[in-house]
Amino acid sequence: MEKLNSDISSETLKKEARNARNKKGFTVIIIGVSILFSGFLCNLLLSISNPNYNYFLYGLTSLGVSLVFYGLYLIFE
Repeated sequence: MEKLNSDISSETLKKEARNARNKKGFTVIIIGVSILFSGFLCNLLLSISNPNYNYFLYGLTSLGVSLVFYGLYLIFE
């Protein structure tokens, strides 16, 4: 009986840890997508005035994609 309770509590802890990782993963993905979208808007608005917008083009895109992939890693690990 004691082993059965131990197995149930172990499974419950594993599920709670998995749910916490999934929640953190979805949060990181949402942040990454919002950074990607803001980078797109900056590129769209700055392309009209023709300044040097490489920071927004490469910096925010790289950061956003990295965060999205990290969030996917947290979810699917």
